[in-house]
Amino acid sequence: MNDNHPNLCFHLGLEKTGSTFLQLTVFQNLEGVSYHRKSRFKLFEKIVADYPEANHLFTFETDRELFPSIDKIVKTRPDAKVILILRRQDSWLSSKYYYHIRKHGFKTLKEFFNLETGEGEWEKEEFLLRPKIEYLESHFTTPILFLNYDELKKSPEQYVQLILDYCGAKLKPGVDLHKRRKRAFSVKQNRVLMAFNKLYKYEHLGSKSRFWNKLWYKYREFLLHIVAFLAQFVPGFLVSDEALVDKDYLEQVKAHYQEDWEFALSRVTSISTLS
Repeated sequence: MNDNHPNLCFHLGLEKTGSTFLQLTVFQNLEGVSYHRKSRFKLFEKIVADYPEANHLFTFETDRELFPSIDKIVKTRPDAKVILILRRQDSWLSSKYYYHIRKHGFKTLKEFFNLETGEGEWEKEEFLLRPKIEYLESHFTTPILFLNYDELKKSPEQYVQLILDYCGAKLKPGVDLHKRRKRAFSVKQNRVLMAFNKLYKYEHLGSKSRFWNKLWYKYREFLLHIVAFLAQFVPGFLVSDEALVDKDYLEQVKAHYQEDWEFALSRVTSISTLS
């Protein structure tokens, strides 16, 4: 770490690539770095100006706001360090789809993302990694830290060490890097949730008060968790046990993006570099 030029780091995502683990387990337990949550990203210029001697790490994991976020940073700090976590598209899609269900969704996988027609919640181009990588590389003067999400599961210690080295930080003693933050719902729980979401569609409160909007959102989140808990007691014969995610379809997704994923891997800093 250059003592004459404090580090300014940004973790920009992508979403569903272990961001919650990094934010709650790693970033909150750093030594030598001032960590700032997602809500403070828009204030980064003021925060850095107020504390110019400190090493800062801002998190703002995003997909669709990635390019505007990059533009905002490079206006004043093209020398900033950026962390971007990459995930193979089939695995990424599967995780996004289950998240869709947990967040009031009820569409089938192909309604959520259709590889043939391009229709759905996400367009095919949005899963391309190369444009994101090249945009970052062309806008910052400091090398970007690209990491492979799969390596987090293989060796959390080495994976986190790459981030620590890049940001010039240390992890507090005793942090458990193997603790799971969220347990995945079962097929039955997800199917019951889908049925509930379809019958009781989520509507934004629409209040001018941020407090009441947040409270309404938290209430709906709590309600979904109650439904998921009760789903465990629904008789099995009432709920199909057919998988929600078709493995053959995911193989098609994997094949479609194979070239793009290989390009992404060519930019990744692997945990093997620490061996």
